[in-house]
Amino acid sequence: MSAHPLSFGAMLMTVMRKDDASTGFSRFTNAVELAEKLKFDAVWTGQSYALGGPDSFGMLTHAASITTDLHFGTSVFLLPMRHPTTTALQVATLDQLSGGRFLFGVGVGGERGADFTLNGITPRDRGALMDECLEVITGLWTGEEIDHHGRFYNVSGKLGITPVQQPLPVLLGARGGRTPQQQRVFDRVVKHGSGWLPYIMTPSGYARGQEALKERGAPDDLLYGIVEMVNVGDGDGSEAIEVAAINEARGYNSSVDVMRNLVLAGNPQQVIDRMNAYVDLGVTEFVFNWACDPKDVEDQMHRLAADVLPAVREHHAARG
Repeated sequence: MSAHPLSFGAMLMTVMRKDDASTGFSRFTNAVELAEKLKFDAVWTGQSYALGGPDSFGMLTHAASITTDLHFGTSVFLLPMRHPTTTALQVATLDQLSGGRFLFGVGVGGERGADFTLNGITPRDRGALMDECLEVITGLWTGEEIDHHGRFYNVSGKLGITPVQQPLPVLLGARGGRTPQQQRVFDRVVKHGSGWLPYIMTPSGYARGQEALKERGAPDDLLYGIVEMVNVGDGDGSEAIEVAAINEARGYNSSVDVMRNLVLAGNPQQVIDRMNAYVDLGVTEFVFNWACDPKDVEDQMHRLAADVLPAVREHHAARG
């Protein structure tokens, strides 16, 4: 049995529309309130400069102010894009404001080159920047004086505000891979992270990542999570799978055949079976993104809450 409780979170940046900010913000507020009503455990936001979306911390601050029970997370915040002292202060503020309900999911970026050019960052430096940012941020969160002199930053002093949670959970994104360079993420998780939060992976791919973490001495209480693109349908589930695969193939410049194996889609039982495969691997943190039209996200949240999540909770409990 995992040391961590089962948690289901909803990614809500998807409900925003770039061409109508006021409608998007209103839809975001409604979705946050619905997540709490439906007993989701958390809401999550991503961060992209290139796609024109709003600031993650601003959105989560708003979400914290209108809820009482939900946790909040970034999936993922592109850590190399911002000065670590600024990030440390923003995260500490949000954790204080929400009473210790924040989960900090971070990634190096890499999907969109414009994220780097907008911030004056060279993509080849992103891994080294990530490591140094994590060292500075976690040092500042202790409330003690730090004296850091690194390749990119010289930071001396201490923060006037620290997180409620000590330590505050830091979840590292990225899928990893088979090459030594791709596997550096696992070194980073073990050195700096509280958990691993990869994006759209098959259970077999996830198991390979877990093995790589264990080979590097990952602690027994490491938090295992997964971000999945979801579309729960009716009948035999084939229509939901096709819609999801086509949507995601377009978004990731991939093939529909590849995406059929990656999306969490189908009828409720198919989605339950796929989620239970992750539960059997020890995954406890599920983050649902949406492989559907933004206007259908609230319907998807209802479907998950009614037809999927109770069965997954029962399976998790039965494992002891």
